[in-house]
Amino acid sequence: MKMKFMLKMVFVGLLCSSKVFAMFGGVKLSGEDAPDWALGNFSCGATLIAPRVILTAAHCPIQNNNKIGYYHRKTGDILSGTAYKYDGYIGDGASLNDVAIIFLDKSYDELNTISLPSYNLENTLLTDNDLPFPYFDGKGGVALYGKVHYNGQPYNFARDVGYMNKYYKYIDGHYEPGNYRMIYMSLNRMLKGPYPRALTSNIVLNSDYSNFLMNDKKMTISDIDNELIMFPSRVSSEGSVIYNPIASGDSGGTIVYEKNGKTNMIGVISGSQSHARLKSNWKWIIDKVSALSKDDAFYIAKQIIGNKWGANDRKGNTGDIFIYNNPYNGDIEYFRLRQLGSDDRYWYFPTDKQNNYYWEYLGTDYPEVKEFELFNTFNRWGANDRKGNIGDIFIYSDPYNGDIEYFKLKQLGSDDRYWYFPTDKQNNYYWEYLGTNYPDIEKK
Repeated sequence: MKMKFMLKMVFVGLLCSSKVFAMFGGVKLSGEDAPDWALGNFSCGATLIAPRVILTAAHCPIQNNNKIGYYHRKTGDILSGTAYKYDGYIGDGASLNDVAIIFLDKSYDELNTISLPSYNLENTLLTDNDLPFPYFDGKGGVALYGKVHYNGQPYNFARDVGYMNKYYKYIDGHYEPGNYRMIYMSLNRMLKGPYPRALTSNIVLNSDYSNFLMNDKKMTISDIDNELIMFPSRVSSEGSVIYNPIASGDSGGTIVYEKNGKTNMIGVISGSQSHARLKSNWKWIIDKVSALSKDDAFYIAKQIIGNKWGANDRKGNTGDIFIYNNPYNGDIEYFRLRQLGSDDRYWYFPTDKQNNYYWEYLGTDYPEVKEFELFNTFNRWGANDRKGNIGDIFIYSDPYNGDIEYFKLKQLGSDDRYWYFPTDKQNNYYWEYLGTNYPDIEKK
């Protein structure tokens, strides 16, 4: 009851502080001005994420297994394919699983697809901080590609050329009229304290809907943050409401984080303040694409996984997930690094869908988000030169029995360092064995 009351109080007054925001400004988008991956039709925007795969929003006017076409904004050409909505999408108005793919009739290898950040990189792009609203610092931010609006009026695609007439962007040190920064704020951050200059009407922040997510769907606050990107509307220092410059025609467009000259797609435009975060939707997207084209699925998944066999001189972190396009059976397979050799390096993947000394075989389905987060939640053996704090929780992929095991550091040696985990599910001088179940205690 106390948590519900806290949520209700936080939901009525919010402010977001982060370096993530939207860049807009009246620049004509035509011909070479348009990114190769930018697509759209008269209802929604879309993004080319693989040579045969377009990504858009499930709430757009598309039907499963029906043909649909999107204009290529640079050339005006029409790219056609078959639509597939997220399985079980319920259209709850809060952007939950609001994604759909269009599997194109042919491969467009000549077009440049958008960059997809690795799981670990994506985690660093969407962050909160405690600073006031940041000013534009030239280091990047979130951009939205959709059928955007200028002074409240939509600019539709020209039927004869098929590209968007206006594109909002930050230019020449200022924002064009009607354009405001979009600042990300996680639900987890909202719960840590109210902000006086805050305003939102987001359905996610409605107490009844929060109860639906947390009680009926059994979602944690972290689950919600993994599913959604939220840009609350805000109040200016003069007291006027600053609404997000997104309207219904923008749906399905691209939310990107532009950093170091690279455009990374992190979400799909779903509504005004709440949008589908791709982090928790990649599993469905990649598994669906895999059933249609393994080449395109591998094209997407290898970017999201991020870890490439042989990189960094075969040095890796235990717990990292790798992808393997197995040439012996034609399957896309996933492995978790279990252990390094005496030279602190890993070696080849097994080719028979089994574990080996170095690798835990995870299967052919793209891993759930929790598989990526599991080893990021706890400490890993060997980090910080084997120096730790008494009471720290560590995770261990035991190569001798195949189990994921948890240990609490109980003592350090005379050199202020710990040593090896026991492999017999017992305690030893350094470690208290906690078992194989996710520890029901405060985690690092």
